[in-house]
Amino acid sequence: MNVLLKKLLKENWKKINRMSIRQKKVSEEIKRVVSEFFVRNTFNKCEKSFITLTKVDISPDLRYAKIYISILNLQTDIEQKECLKSVIKNRNRIKKEISDNIILRNVPEIIIEKDESFKKADRIKKILRDIKK
Repeated sequence: MNVLLKKLLKENWKKINRMSIRQKKVSEEIKRVVSEFFVRNTFNKCEKSFITLTKVDISPDLRYAKIYISILNLQTDIEQKECLKSVIKNRNRIKKEISDNIILRNVPEIIIEKDESFKKADRIKKILRDIKK
């Protein structure tokens, strides 16, 4: 790979990962409010599950918030997908909760995604255990 291309990729990566202080504060507040919302409310397909909010990314203009959740205590992928669909259907309730608890000029549009980091960590642990044997 050419040196100039590496330098451009490195600079752009820094821009992507850099969050302003305002973004960090709003992100943490959204995380707090939505976590409390998940504790107080249950969703149709998620009665047996435990929903954990792992991360909130917010756009620089504070118009979009990407919420990463992990769904625990469900055995099959089908059950997890149904639970995720149920949470996504309730996006407007989550947005209303944010607007009621955080004073913002514009309430961000909510994008909900399943966090796969736990699954990836388990896969890495399994690989490392297999290497030790």
